[in-house]
Amino acid sequence: MSTQFKYRAVTAEGQQRDGVVTATGPKQVVDMLEKMRLTPIRVTPVKDRPTFWLFGFLKRTDYEQLIIFTSSLSTMNKAGIPLLRALSLIRVGRPDSRFNHVIDQLRVSVQSGKALSEAMRDYPEYFSPVYVSGIAAGEESGQLEHTLDELADMLETEMQITRQVKSAVRYPFIVVGVICIAIVVLMTLVIPRFTAFYTTFGAELPLPTRIIMAVSRFSVHYWPLVLVGLVGLVAGFRRY
Repeated sequence: MSTQFKYRAVTAEGQQRDGVVTATGPKQVVDMLEKMRLTPIRVTPVKDRPTFWLFGFLKRTDYEQLIIFTSSLSTMNKAGIPLLRALSLIRVGRPDSRFNHVIDQLRVSVQSGKALSEAMRDYPEYFSPVYVSGIAAGEESGQLEHTLDELADMLETEMQITRQVKSAVRYPFIVVGVICIAIVVLMTLVIPRFTAFYTTFGAELPLPTRIIMAVSRFSVHYWPLVLVGLVGLVAGFRRY
C-alpha cells in the first residue's frame, strides 16, 4: 500500500530541498531521493488523521523510524559525509522525538571514541542484537555502506510481513471480540433472568444448564475479573 512521505534533503551543492513523494515505504523514498541526487535528512509519513488501533491505541512506528535512519545513514555514507556529521543531520519524524534523542546520544558516544555498533548496544529497545551485529560486521570489514543497505532491505521486508500478518488476523480478532461481548451480555443480563424463572419450578436441571447458570453467577459477582480478562486479551493482541 502506497503512502505519502514528506522529506527534507540536501543537494550536492548543500542546498536544502523539501517535498512530498508517494512510496510503499521509507526505503523506497530514500532510493527515489538518491536517483534525484539528493541526500535525505528527514523522511516522515504524511497522515491526514491519526492512525488508531482497536480501542484507540496508537499504531507503533518503530520499523519506519529505524528504516529511515538506516537508509539515510547509508545514503550519507555513500555521499562521503563523515559519520559524526551524518548523525547530526539525520532526523526522523518530530524533531523532539525520543528516537532523535537516541541519535544525538549515538553522536555523543561516537565523538567520545566509541564505535557506532558499541554505542547502539546502549539502546537495545531500538537496535536489536542482530542489527548491532550487522553494524559491527560492516565496521570491521569496511563495508558499512553495503551492510546498511542490507539491513534497511531486511527491515522493510520484515515490516511488510508484520503488517500483512496483523491485517490477516485483525478481522478474526474483531469477530472474536464481538462474540466475547455478546457472551458477557448474555451471561450477566439474560441468563440471570432465566435462572430466577427456572428456580421457581424446584426441579433438577440438566448438567449443561447448571454449568451455564454457574458461569453466569460468576460473571455477575466477579465482573471485574471478566473485564480484566478482556482487557488482557486486547493488550496481548496489541503487543503481538
